[in-house]
Amino acid sequence: MAKLIAITGTHGTGKTTLSFLLAAEYKKLGANVKIIQEVARSCPFPLNDDMTRETALWIYHEHSKKELEACRDHDVVICDRTSFDSFVYAECMGIDIMDLEERRAAYWHLDDYSELYLVRPDNLCTLHDDGIRSVDSKFHWQIDDLFCHNVKQFITEQIQSSQIFDKDQTWNISYP
Repeated sequence: MAKLIAITGTHGTGKTTLSFLLAAEYKKLGANVKIIQEVARSCPFPLNDDMTRETALWIYHEHSKKELEACRDHDVVICDRTSFDSFVYAECMGIDIMDLEERRAAYWHLDDYSELYLVRPDNLCTLHDDGIRSVDSKFHWQIDDLFCHNVKQFITEQIQSSQIFDKDQTWNISYP
């Protein structure tokens, strides 16, 4: 079974950068690494503060599928987001995407990750309009609050976004 690592948190905090940094470190140790990139960018439904129930369901199922496929063929799988992230965004929008049992199963899947990093924004974190992510700072901080509330018991490490871009930062990883 692959070592399954996930990076979660609100948008624009450096999760993708962190996934590439961690992948490089694991590759130096000889691991066969796969990065599951954020699937929302390829979602055919509206995103962010325009998301719909269909958006959340599509992201949840697409991410879950990619995780399962990657774990079959790789030693280390690093997920830029989790399948549960769609629930957090949906909750912020007041969208109920699954019944309680399905949500509970998705929630407990967070326990399947060997490591779960929560990336938090800080004063140096600025939102850039890339045509995908919301630049609404109120929405950004609401999502951050919901991540802190929903995933706190599963977190391996909490990281401030400025730490990701700190050239002196070292990542404590082990393989196998």
